[in-house]
Amino acid sequence: MIGKRIEESRPLLLSEVLEVLEERDRNKEIKVFEQRFALDYLRKFSKLPLDKGRELLQELKSLGIDEWKAVKIVDILPGSQEELRTILMGDRIATDQGKLKEILELVEKYKS
Repeated sequence: MIGKRIEESRPLLLSEVLEVLEERDRNKEIKVFEQRFALDYLRKFSKLPLDKGRELLQELKSLGIDEWKAVKIVDILPGSQEELRTILMGDRIATDQGKLKEILELVEKYKS
């Protein structure tokens, strides 16, 4: 076990975790198979660089999206309203067509 108690809990972007693990890899600190596996996964599936991911996260939060859901949107970069609705399920934004379109346009801006 790495730690004995949780001191802070907040959602992390895949690109934030990737940065931490790449730093450990450069310093030859990764000795556990699971960390090596996670690093490989993150290199394949992290879709935005850290700076762009954080920018998009801030813009999504400014639209009133919960931080946990905003992080998922940044990590997944949904391409359709159906995908976005799945992430926002249970949120009143999920039924607002105008808001969904605005979010998708924002996501599309960061994809290119």
